[in-house]
Amino acid sequence: MYVSMSIVAFVCSINDKVRLEKPIAGVEIFPIISLLIFFTFFSFVTYYAVTADKKYIDEMKNLPLDDDDDLHYDNN
Repeated sequence: MYVSMSIVAFVCSINDKVRLEKPIAGVEIFPIISLLIFFTFFSFVTYYAVTADKKYIDEMKNLPLDDDDDLHYDNN
């Protein structure tokens, strides 16, 4: 019990020393940048999934089930 109380007191004293005097300037831009990166990536993946060639998708879907090593997909 005494050990846990001393650990709590030690952590609290470190926490008081680490506290920032003032907030970090410009930190509010990071959530906006994160949202833009996520939205751009999600939009790109959605566009790729919608416009992908269906023959290619079927070939890749069945690839684990095929015994041969050659691909039958023709890009033409």
